[in-house]
Amino acid sequence: FTALQLEAMHQFASLGATRGERAMRAADYMARLAIMMTLGGGAYIQLKALASGQDMRDIQDPSFWGAAIVTGGGFGLFGDFLRMSENRFGQSPVQAAMGPGPALIGDTAGLAFETLQTIGSPLTGHESRLARQALHYARRWTPVLSSHIATRLAYQRLVLDQLQHLADPNAHRSFRSRATSLRSRTGQDYWWAPGETEPERAPDMSMGFGSP
Repeated sequence: FTALQLEAMHQFASLGATRGERAMRAADYMARLAIMMTLGGGAYIQLKALASGQDMRDIQDPSFWGAAIVTGGGFGLFGDFLRMSENRFGQSPVQAAMGPGPALIGDTAGLAFETLQTIGSPLTGHESRLARQALHYARRWTPVLSSHIATRLAYQRLVLDQLQHLADPNAHRSFRSRATSLRSRTGQDYWWAPGETEPERAPDMSMGFGSP
């Protein structure tokens, strides 16, 4: 995609009679493309928030447009690594660059190793780690249920979160921490909070359209 856009910019630049005209044509094309991609990135962020049980983000927040530029420009993956050592899926840059195949193999091997450790040392506290890793594995790799927009949120709240309640005595603290972290980072709240079996209310979309 980037190569095609660079080629298009070169073609626009070749239409100008002078160097200044060529530069202006290329800059005009680049600006139009950047604006449309930023708007597309913003729309994606808002739709993703709703699909994750969150309210829309405030479009009057400058950080929203920074995120939209990064997302719309195709830098979402690498934008994560600008702020942390792992991306939003818990992968390192090397794991992310290798693609989903090796990531699935790595997660499967890790879960199998944790299972063997638990069997070999049943009294050393491996059970809780195994439960967390198994839930993480199911959250990432369950076909359709964990990936389709129509099923993902309900699967997480009604199945995985409830299993976490059973497997982790501190699950409620983890869920509360996720909600607090989201509010501190973006000012959003959950309309269907982690750990809850049903939505508390309808999504708040007012800030997503710039309403005060």
